[in-house]
Amino acid sequence: MTGTDLPVIGAALTVTELETYRSWLLDKQRDLELQTFHSAEVLNSDWRPLAEEARKQLDGYTGRLGIHGPFWGFTIHSLDPDVRAVVARRMDQGLDVCAAVGATQMVVHSPYSTWDYNNLDNNPGARDRVIENVHDTLGAAVKRAEDQGVTLVIENIEDIDPMARKALAESFGSKAVRLSIDTGHAHYAHISTGAPPVDYFVTAAGEMLHHIHLQD
Repeated sequence: MTGTDLPVIGAALTVTELETYRSWLLDKQRDLELQTFHSAEVLNSDWRPLAEEARKQLDGYTGRLGIHGPFWGFTIHSLDPDVRAVVARRMDQGLDVCAAVGATQMVVHSPYSTWDYNNLDNNPGARDRVIENVHDTLGAAVKRAEDQGVTLVIENIEDIDPMARKALAESFGSKAVRLSIDTGHAHYAHISTGAPPVDYFVTAAGEMLHHIHLQD
């Protein structure tokens, strides 16, 4: 490959970092993921000045813009219905941010843990319950994302079996739900927990792949 053949990488940045990298981002209209709006502390506060600052710094930006959605302190497949209700509210807050900054993508963390991989099949129906609980958590967000023109991308975290996450995404039957691959997470799982190599995650995702965190 020559220098001109290489893909144009994007960046994951906080709002406070935008001023530093603004020229670099706009020079090639690079993909951008804002990583400021994923914590409860931000979402429960007045985050609109941060959104306004992002829009100011991105004046003239026409690249693909997304945010990292909320994820601290929960999973999207909780067995507790009260927890699922809280998570659903967080997802709604994330979509509020998307509307405010003009984002068309939101990253959501996969529910599948190392424990799940080794134990789900011990309990009849457990795999179906994961999908049911995720639908209960994300159902309203998926419908809103469809109307809002946002794609929710489910990112591998501890995933060992990439096909389980793909089946979960496909179960929504919606163009607003696709897959994200974090290469560092996949490599961690490959080395530490017996997951397949990173390229297997890419192949498994196939046409559902919509986003990549390229790291490590």
